[in-house]
Amino acid sequence: MSGEPARGRDHCGSPRRASAAASRLEIAGTGSSIAQGRRSAGKDRPERESRPRGRRASAWLEAVETMRSVKMTLRFVLRVSLRIVVSLLLSMAEGRGNAAPISDPLGTWLTEDGRARIRIERCGSAPDRVCGYVVWAKETADAKGQAFRDRLNPDPAKRNRLLLGHQMLLGLKLNADGRYAGEVYNAEDGKTYGVTIWREGPRTLAVKGCLLGLFCATQGWAQVTDLVPGQLVAATGEGGGPVSDPEWAAPKPAAGGVKLPAAAIKPRAN
Repeated sequence: MSGEPARGRDHCGSPRRASAAASRLEIAGTGSSIAQGRRSAGKDRPERESRPRGRRASAWLEAVETMRSVKMTLRFVLRVSLRIVVSLLLSMAEGRGNAAPISDPLGTWLTEDGRARIRIERCGSAPDRVCGYVVWAKETADAKGQAFRDRLNPDPAKRNRLLLGHQMLLGLKLNADGRYAGEVYNAEDGKTYGVTIWREGPRTLAVKGCLLGLFCATQGWAQVTDLVPGQLVAATGEGGGPVSDPEWAAPKPAAGGVKLPAAAIKPRAN
């Protein structure tokens, strides 16, 4: 029996053991491959998952920035709008507090060219109308020292009257537009034109003159409250004051009546 080979053996060793070892090696290789695959899958998974998360974060940041920009724009628009509204309200309040009624042109006005001052007041014979008088002129005499007179007046009886103090607005009447309309006498050519006057602000008078009702031009007169040398300050019809045309003069007091003298006001020297 000693010369026979052992059962289940060969010259290389035990077949069973060899088969078992091979099986273990195969299983180990398979397990190693599976583990390596799992590790690789574990490495790839964060990359795949991080991509959508990164996109969502970027979109969220963009939305936040957009909302911030919108809020800043709305705040700016709101501040500007509030400033505009406040400015308009203040302007309206100031205008209401200072502006004279549009139908009140009374006062003394400096013409647009600065050559004369016109005093506008109620007409003596028609208190519902207004008349205007030249109470100051930049030039009152010619080169020879002769006072300017109304030489071109169509009425011969008025051609010798002084231009300083003569009546130029002839009984203007309030119309439906809240303006005074009537006629203005121009001593430079001795003609009468249609005219309309109205206030355009607290201290501005618009004077619109028309020729034949077709050709019109508008001037702006500035209200003045000071006195200058040579300005007539006495009441109309009194000594030292302007003179009304007969049809617009105040009625004379009845016999025996008492007429109060106008207050004397001395012009302020420059």
